[in-house]
Amino acid sequence: MDRFIVKPSQSGKWELYDRDSEIVVVWEAGRFNDTQKITFLKGSSSNPLQIARMMREIGDYLAENHREIV
Repeated sequence: MDRFIVKPSQSGKWELYDRDSEIVVVWEAGRFNDTQKITFLKGSSSNPLQIARMMREIGDYLAENHREIV
């Protein structure tokens, strides 16, 4: 089973679901760094280092596999 699911959202943006951390990231195509919004599905995570690690892994995955939409 893949860790990440990437698909277009109904609002015309893109969304990524991370099965491991159970977060959803939504962004506008071509503007990932400027428009990303993170939703924590299991409450909020208060550990900044953990959030930074998750976002680095997500960014690495998107850059490697979906460069055209970030």
